[in-house]
Amino acid sequence: AGFKIINKINRIDQSINIIKRLFIIIAKGPYFLFRVMYERKIAFKVLKPLIGRKKFGKKRIVIRSWFRENTIKEHEEFKDRNFGSLPDRLRSMNYDVWILPMPIDLSISIKQFYEKLKTVDHQFLIHHHYLKFSDYLKTLFDGYKYIRFRINNANINGINVSPLFNELIREHLFIPNLHYLLLKRLKERDFKIDGFYYAFESNSPEKYFILGCREFFPDSKIYGYQHTVFLHNNLTYQLAPGECEYHPLPDKIICSGPMYMELHTKAKFPKRILANGPNLRFEDIHIKNNINLPEISNENKKIMLALTFRHSLAFDLILKVKEALKDPEEYFVYIRTHPDLSKKILIKFLKEIGMNQYMFADEGTIQDWFPCLTAVISSGASITIVEAISYGVPVIRVVPDNSIFSDPFTWSGYPLDPVNKASDIRKQLSHIQKILLKDPNSFRDIGGDVQKAYFTKADSENLKVFL
Repeated sequence: AGFKIINKINRIDQSINIIKRLFIIIAKGPYFLFRVMYERKIAFKVLKPLIGRKKFGKKRIVIRSWFRENTIKEHEEFKDRNFGSLPDRLRSMNYDVWILPMPIDLSISIKQFYEKLKTVDHQFLIHHHYLKFSDYLKTLFDGYKYIRFRINNANINGINVSPLFNELIREHLFIPNLHYLLLKRLKERDFKIDGFYYAFESNSPEKYFILGCREFFPDSKIYGYQHTVFLHNNLTYQLAPGECEYHPLPDKIICSGPMYMELHTKAKFPKRILANGPNLRFEDIHIKNNINLPEISNENKKIMLALTFRHSLAFDLILKVKEALKDPEEYFVYIRTHPDLSKKILIKFLKEIGMNQYMFADEGTIQDWFPCLTAVISSGASITIVEAISYGVPVIRVVPDNSIFSDPFTWSGYPLDPVNKASDIRKQLSHIQKILLKDPNSFRDIGGDVQKAYFTKADSENLKVFL
C-alpha cells in the first residue's frame, strides 16, 4: 500500500520473545487443566446436576446464552442477556427450559458466578457436571495439535496474509469449546432434548455447537437468534457463493428486525432459514423511561461519547472530540463507558490531555439519557448507534485511525455520513443544527422508521416463531 515499515526489534529481543512465547504455550496446558478442574469442583459443590428424564407431554428446550456478572442483578427479576423474557414465556407454555450459560469477561470468581445462578428460579445446564476427565485431556491434546496447524498462501488482493491467520491460531490456543463434548455425554446418558436455541453471532465456537447438535441430537431443532448488530466487515457475517452447502448453519435464524433479514440475505445466507422475529434483547428501546439525571447549570448543548470495548478506540475518539470542541462553552460532554473499559484508565487519560469539561453517564439505561442529548458520537461496533438513531438523536460516526471501522448502521439517505477528522466532527455538529432549524422533526421521523426496521417489538404473535 506504499507504506515504509521500520522494524526496530533487534535479534536479541526477537530471541527473547520467541522463548517467552514458547514458555507461554507450554504453560497454557497445565493452567487449562488446573482451571477446569477447579471449576468442576466448584460446579459440583454449588449446583446440582439436572436429571435427563422428561415429564410426560413437556417439550425440553436448551437455551445457550452469554452471561456477564451483571446479567443476574440482586433484587431484580431475571432477564436473559440475549433472550430477555423468552425463557419465562416458554415455561408458561409448559416447556421444560434449561439454560446453558456461557460466562464472558467475568470480574467475579467462578464460585461467585455459580452462586448467582443458584439464586435464579431457572434450571442451568453446567457442562462440568457431565464431562469426564478424558474430555479435558482430549481438549488439551487437540490444543497442542491445533498449534501445529499452518495456513499457507492466504491471499487478499494479491497480498499474502497467511502470517496474520497463523498468529491468530497461536493466540487462541486453549480457548476450549467443551459444549460439543457435553452434547456427546448427554446423548450417552439418554437425555431427551427437543430443541436448541443459541445466540447467533456466526462465530467459530457456535459451529462446534451446531455440529454436536446435528451428530448427537439429529431430530432436535436448532434455532439461532440474531440478537446483536450486523457488521459488514466482519467476515463471519459473509458467506461465499456455495459455502452454505457445507457451512454449519442452524435450521432457522430468527432475526430481531426486518433490516437484519435483508442484510443476511445480501450476505448470502439462505433465505429458507431466515425468519422475522421480535427484539428480545434491547426491550428498553420501546420504553420511555425517566430517571433523575445530573443537571448542568448552564445552557450547554449536551453530547454523549458512546465508548466501545477497546481503550485504543476510546482514546482516538476522545482526542478527536476534544479538538473538535474548540469552544468548550458551547457543548458539555457526557461519557458513557463500556463494561470492558477501566474508568480509572479513562480518567487518567482525560487528565493527561487536559479535558475537564465532562461527566460520566453510566447511570440508568442509555434510553434515559437520549431526551437531553444534542448528539451521540461513536467510533462504531456498538448497538448504541442504532438505538440513538431510532430514538431520534443525531449520531456522528467517527472512523478511527487505529482500527477497522465497524459500522452497525445501514440506512439510505441518513444525513450524517461517517467522518474521520476533528474538523469534520465540528462541521457535522453545525450541520445538525441547520437540519433541526429547517425541520425540528427530521431526525425523529427517521428514527421512527429505523426502529421499525431494526427493533421489532415482541408480542404474542411474533414470539410464535420460536415454537
